[in-house]
Amino acid sequence: MSLSLLKLLFRYFLSISML
Repeated sequence: MSLSLLKLLFRYFLSISML
């Protein structure tokens, strides 16, 4: 797994938390 992919997943989960 690349770091960029992990960052995308992290931002994705953050977006879900904000909803």
